Amino acid sequence: MVWYQNAKVIVMLDHLDNHRKNRCVEYWPNIGCVKEYETIIVRLDDVTNHGCYITRKFNVEDARGQYSSEFRSITQFQYIGWPVCSTPATPSGILHFVSDVNEKLKDVELSSKTKCPAVVHTKPESGQTGTFLALDYLIDEINKTEEVDVYQVVLYMRQQRFGTVQTEEQYIFLYKAMTKLAMFGETDLDLQQFKSVIDSLSRLPTTNLFTTQFNLLQQTLDEPTVASVTIESSQTVAYEAFNCHIYDNFTETTTKAYKVPGYGSENDVLVCSKISGQFQDFWNLILNQNVKFIVMLDSLKNSSLLPSNQNTSKQFGNICVTLVSKTVSQPGQYGMENLNVESTENRNKVVENLYLHSSMT
Repeated sequence: MVWYQNAKVIVMLDHLDNHRKNRCVEYWPNIGCVKEYETIIVRLDDVTNHGCYITRKFNVEDARGQYSSEFRSITQFQYIGWPVCSTPATPSGILHFVSDVNEKLKDVELSSKTKCPAVVHTKPESGQTGTFLALDYLIDEINKTEEVDVYQVVLYMRQQRFGTVQTEEQYIFLYKAMTKLAMFGETDLDLQQFKSVIDSLSRLPTTNLFTTQFNLLQQTLDEPTVASVTIESSQTVAYEAFNCHIYDNFTETTTKAYKVPGYGSENDVLVCSKISGQFQDFWNLILNQNVKFIVMLDSLKNSSLLPSNQNTSKQFGNICVTLVSKTVSQPGQYGMENLNVESTENRNKVVENLYLHSSMT
């Protein structure tokens, strides 16, 4: 399809998972390697990590040419900042991603002197493709006309393909993205631009542009959508975008956590403090969310949350936590633990836990 449609750009909106159904699998070779797909030969020449997305450059050959093979350079953009069954917590990353995809499309069309479509795909029945296409259309609309009509754009797209933009959360996300773009424009800066922009922001003597931008931040419509995590115990774990709270019969405990997207990685960091009670729910949160690193801002001295000795385990309902290894920094300011977290439903993962030493708290 990519070859016959003369597509030079592929947009992938899902994480890789070669083992689960209804997820995207790796349909390309390792870097520097070649793979044959019947008459199409693909070589992966370059992989670059941009934080919330990855670009891959392929050299693709159609070996059916009568006299000689034809080669094409194709670039894949894989967005890895889109959570499963949700939307990105903030629109900044996806707006930057759409901008970079369109810049590449312009370069390709300029060099080839012909229109080249992009192939956009994700896992089935997720609504992500439709949300991305609606976002791309709305960005183009607001840049050309300084007007935007989210409702009409989604309605038109649904007339072409049923179910485009599947969920209310995706629909609201389009409004959030347009709000951010209308109020701030594109705020991403190259490192070379950063100093000159800082100078220009602070040039005004009284109410400078720093203040103007911050005041705009106060006006943004950033009311988080609460989603629940299915767990085995009677409590529920809820998270609001980045903030994670644990509730017990609708009464919030003292546990507070902040989930930070990992840069250049599909694994998030959970920053937490004041962990007391509801330990099973805490470990369910770790298993259910895409968390591979924990940062605890409290000392683990006398903590009931973790096993105290290496190669020992602690049981929390249906979850077993095993301390695999432990190191303490010099001069003992913090410690690092490798933990294996496993449930009776055969869910398990290895996480790293960074914690402050007791002398620092």
